[in-house]
Amino acid sequence: MDGRRELILCGKGLARRLADLDKLEHCLEELRLRDRIAEIERQHEATACAFRRLPVVEDWLREASRPALRRKRFLVLQGDSGVGKSCYARSLLGASRTLELNCAGCRWPDLRGFRPELHRAVLFDEASPEMVCAQRKLFQCPPVLIDLGHSPTGQSGYRVWLNDAVLIVCSNGWREALAALPEESDRQWIEANQVFVMIHHRLFVPGTGGSASAAGSG
Repeated sequence: MDGRRELILCGKGLARRLADLDKLEHCLEELRLRDRIAEIERQHEATACAFRRLPVVEDWLREASRPALRRKRFLVLQGDSGVGKSCYARSLLGASRTLELNCAGCRWPDLRGFRPELHRAVLFDEASPEMVCAQRKLFQCPPVLIDLGHSPTGQSGYRVWLNDAVLIVCSNGWREALAALPEESDRQWIEANQVFVMIHHRLFVPGTGGSASAAGSG
């Protein structure tokens, strides 16, 4: 506030200088929020619960984590709310290295928050088969930059590099939505490019970490 007051009293280049000050304050707020989120993630990881082993997921992760693959399969975890799908997905490569997106009702995922130097997994929570089919190249994680956010003016476009990351979908009704796709070719493409795991029981190991409080997530 003191800096803003001094700028106003100075009066020189006021509009430009105030805009620069607003931008600086916004950046500082984002940095403080990131620090706060990182601290909370560290606290959660320190008391994290253990999860049941899923060999099929472990095999998929080993394969998908190999460097410089031409294409990868994405993981789909389906199960009722509360079984721990999302918590388990975040634990595979660490919550701090996982970008989580709320994709309920979305056709175009927003990956502008993805940071190749930080994130090693992207969790598409409640993504639909329709969204995946509309983004086939994205969900194969090829070793190329992928253009997203197209608009008539081109001003909203951006690029992402996902070849060093793995993609995970958590869903309550993936299999049913997949069966409802009108095009057989779409169903065949997804089945060829996914690793599907149905979760029938809670993934938390009883009596470990924060399994009781975390049970409401995914």
